Amino acid sequence: MSLPSGTMKITFAVSATPKVELVQNEGFYQAQTVIHEDVRTSLGGSGTIISDDLDVNSAWDDGDHTAISSGEDVDLSTDQYTDALIIKHTGRLYNVTTLCSDATTSGLVKSASNIIAELLSGEAIVLPRPSSVITIDTGSGTDDPNTAGNIVVDVEVTILGSNA
Repeated sequence: MSLPSGTMKITFAVSATPKVELVQNEGFYQAQTVIHEDVRTSLGGSGTIISDDLDVNSAWDDGDHTAISSGEDVDLSTDQYTDALIIKHTGRLYNVTTLCSDATTSGLVKSASNIIAELLSGEAIVLPRPSSVITIDTGSGTDDPNTAGNIVVDVEVTILGSNA
């Protein structure tokens, strides 16, 4: 089936709020969580990418996604023509339906040998217009390793645009 003609509009947003958990100070205040005093605001931004390329990587089909393994330096085939890359740690060990038994079981997002992010269960990252090859790799945690001795997690990868 050929792609329809038109443009793809990719919208994204990120928000983070640095917070401090204060312990109770008898006679002054109860235990509470407050925005960090030096920052005093939520941080974030948003954007839109308009692309004339309607390609989406083959991991998606009719709304269903086939997760890939965090493996060892799995190349995601991104380059300077990729419009957007979204990576999510599904919270499951690779090729099984059970959730990771340890919340610290992670997958790494890398560019060359540089770690861009370490994703824990349920966390995701959006990279608009990545300009280099991005890989995912085995992270850390205490779940049972696979036969190669690695803790490998399911990763949902979506590549939008020119190199999908």
